[in-house]
Amino acid sequence: MRLTPHNDSNPPLLLKKTATHTTMRYPLLLASLLFLQFTAILPAADLKTERVIFVMTDGFRWQDLFRGAEAKLLNKEPGGIKELDPIREAFDRPTPEERRAALLPFVWNTIAVQGQIYGNLDKDSPVTVTNGKNFSYPGYSEVLCGFPDPRIDSNKKVPNPNRLRMAL
Repeated sequence: MRLTPHNDSNPPLLLKKTATHTTMRYPLLLASLLFLQFTAILPAADLKTERVIFVMTDGFRWQDLFRGAEAKLLNKEPGGIKELDPIREAFDRPTPEERRAALLPFVWNTIAVQGQIYGNLDKDSPVTVTNGKNFSYPGYSEVLCGFPDPRIDSNKKVPNPNRLRMAL
């Protein structure tokens, strides 16, 4: 996985996604968020970690994470919302920063403050897999093993021949 930092005076560190990216990037994004959150708040001398909890999502839209609730979806068509007023009151805000904090308060009030968030396409810094595959299992394998493996070329439920290579 390749991360390219965005140099901006507005923390947290945000990255941009290009038009060629698919939802495959979102599991990588969440994995990075969770890993950075837990490692950033612990001093190295006090680490006694015996277990790691690794959470990955699939299909999370980068637009929702970085821009918040999308105005064109806060309606009956195509958003499918029956009662608009309570939803708009809860999530509609004037700026993307305010909308994203309303939609995902833990991400923006905790993870973003204590760690770093990658994958913001509006900040010109892409997060990409290096395996050339734009679907789940090859990306999961790359994140967990630390390298792309051409043998992992489908989403078939087969054992991964590689070992986890994550050092804490």
